[in-house]
Amino acid sequence: MNTESLVETLRDAGLSPYQAEAYVTLLGRGSLSAQELAKASSVPAPRIYDVLDALEAEGYVVTYERDQLYAEALDPEDGLQRLVARVDQFEAAIDEINTRWVQPSPDSIDIGVVKQFQTVLARTKERIVDADHQILLALTPDNYHAVESVLRSAYRRGVSVQVALHSSAAFTPSDGLFEGVCSEVRFGATPCMYEPFLAIIDGHDVCFAPFNRDTTRDRFGDSSASLEPQYGIVVVDPVTAYVYEWYFLAALWEPSDRVFSARSDRPPIEFVDVRELIRAVDPLLREDAVVTVTVEGRRVSSGRHDRFSGQITSVRTDTSESPNGEPTRSLLTREAEIVVETEGSTVTVGGKGAVNEDVEAARVIITDIVERTE
Repeated sequence: MNTESLVETLRDAGLSPYQAEAYVTLLGRGSLSAQELAKASSVPAPRIYDVLDALEAEGYVVTYERDQLYAEALDPEDGLQRLVARVDQFEAAIDEINTRWVQPSPDSIDIGVVKQFQTVLARTKERIVDADHQILLALTPDNYHAVESVLRSAYRRGVSVQVALHSSAAFTPSDGLFEGVCSEVRFGATPCMYEPFLAIIDGHDVCFAPFNRDTTRDRFGDSSASLEPQYGIVVVDPVTAYVYEWYFLAALWEPSDRVFSARSDRPPIEFVDVRELIRAVDPLLREDAVVTVTVEGRRVSSGRHDRFSGQITSVRTDTSESPNGEPTRSLLTREAEIVVETEGSTVTVGGKGAVNEDVEAARVIITDIVERTE
């Protein structure tokens, strides 16, 4: 664990930022005068005495007078009893939480059928406002304009926004239309006889309509519009969302051409899809590049939030049927994980729905790439 992580952990354990900084500094320096400690840490000189008083009261350090006030960290076996007791309390609380937790009932899954496309559009806007990590959208240019303002707000919050535009009419996409609104945009011809609308938010909310009524009337004429079934589907369920996501990727995203990307070719480069990350880093690892990442997600075993940094040492995918040994989108449906070496351990990281990996990633940021030099 590096110094920054140790300080952060001590803060989580109840020490103030100044107390944590002072204590960690003493651990590595032995005995220091109060003024020397203030200079060696980030603690302002006027505050150092109060900080040392608090640390001594908590049993972390001992102070003594010579020509001035000195301090040193106590032997951890003697000085960390309160911290050890707190750890025991947390472990007991975790055991109790696991004991009391009850599997949510099916009532927490919401599946509804609506009669009007405008209802689907309205629900989509509501879901986008609450998005945290990722928005996948497949829609026509007209419907893009209808949700543009809420997409812009989501993008400003750091949400990844991937849009697959499709249209049977002439349409010329331009960067100015997507700048500050989308992370990436692809465009292609209408993938089927209808023009589907699909929104997937954070991997659990789905808003779907197989067509836009006005577009279908234009295509088949007014006489067929009356025969057109009116419905849309609104779902809150990660399993259903997973199925729709693969429909989005296979039928609407992959066959389309990229027309805009806000992603830089240089770090930091952010990914919310581990499969997409693997496709980006696999060629780098094959060339022996050193790729450093920061991972945000949840521990599969406990469900707790986790954030850590390290080096990608390998990717694990099923490439047995790939002609060149490289991972394709379809093969990544079987196995897709990265292996990250941190200072203290090796962590396996999977995407949404990860079961066998240590961490289910919500976001992975490439922070550095060092390519091999001949």
